[in-house]
Amino acid sequence: MSHNSIEIMRTIIPLINLGVLAVRGVDARSFLQGQLSQDVLKLKTGEAVLASLNNPQGRTLAIMWLVLMTDEIILAVLPRSGINDMLTNLKHFIFRAKVQLTDESSLWNIEGSYATSAPKEGLTWANSPAGRFLQITRLSNRRELEPATATEEYHWHCTDIADGLPKITTDTRALFVAQMLNLDLIGGISFTKGCYTGQEVIARAHYRGQVKRRMQRLRTFAPELPIHIGDTGTLRDGRTFKVVDAVQLSDGRIDFLAVTTFAEAASLIPAPPIAEDAIECSKRTINCENLPLPYPLPL
Repeated sequence: MSHNSIEIMRTIIPLINLGVLAVRGVDARSFLQGQLSQDVLKLKTGEAVLASLNNPQGRTLAIMWLVLMTDEIILAVLPRSGINDMLTNLKHFIFRAKVQLTDESSLWNIEGSYATSAPKEGLTWANSPAGRFLQITRLSNRRELEPATATEEYHWHCTDIADGLPKITTDTRALFVAQMLNLDLIGGISFTKGCYTGQEVIARAHYRGQVKRRMQRLRTFAPELPIHIGDTGTLRDGRTFKVVDAVQLSDGRIDFLAVTTFAEAASLIPAPPIAEDAIECSKRTINCENLPLPYPLPL
C-alpha cells in the first residue's frame, strides 16, 4: 500500500508520537560521533540523517533522525517512548564531554507531510522514497497542533510499513543488529567513520557478508487476529521471523515488517493463493505473501 492508494485527510499531520532529545554543548558532535552509527562530523546545518544507537554487541537500541541546528545543538527525533532509555544509555558515556542531554519534546512540533516537494515552513527532510517529508518547528513559533485523527495516524502507519521504515520499541530493543533492520540500505550507517559503540560487530557483518536475516514485508491473504510487534513465528518452509512493525488493514488483513532469512528469489514476488506461505504466529497459522520494498534487498 502506498499513500497514493489511501484517502489522505490532511496534507500535513501532527506526529505527536515523535519527540526530541536535544544534545547541546561544544562537544555535541564528537560525543555523538562515538555513540551513533552515522558520521555526525559530516552532518551539515539544516540537514537530517538517520542513525542508530547500538549496544556493544551491535544490537540496535534506538533509531532516530539527527538534525543539526548549529555546531553545538543537535536534535534527535525519535518515538517519545524511547527517549528516556536513550537518555539513560547516553549519560553513561558522557564522562568529561561538555554536553547536555535534554528531553525537549514539549518545545517542538513535528509533522508529517505527504507533499511531493519539501514544505517551505520549518526544517524539513525526506522521510521515505515515496515522497513524504518530516517537518520540525519550534512550538514558540507556531500554535500548538491539533492531534491527528485515528484515521490519519492509521494512514501514516500503513505508509511507514509500505516504505520499509524500521522502528524500535521496548519489545524489540537490543534484538537486531543494525543491518537486520536494513539501516545500511536507507542511509542509517556510515562505514567510513571511526569507532562507535557496536561498530566492530556492524562492520564485520558488512564486510564479511554475514547478514543472513533482514527485515522483509509480508501481508496476510485473509483477515486475521492482530499480529503484534515482537511476535515470533515460523514460516511453513521452516524460516523463523520476528515482527518489527504491523498494522491491521481496513479489510482485516495484516501488513507487517519482520526480520527473517531469505526465501528463494521466486518467493520475493507476491505469490498467488496456490503458493501461500503458512506462518505460525502466536500459536496460529497464517497465510501470507512477500511484498516488495521500495529499496532492493541484497540476496
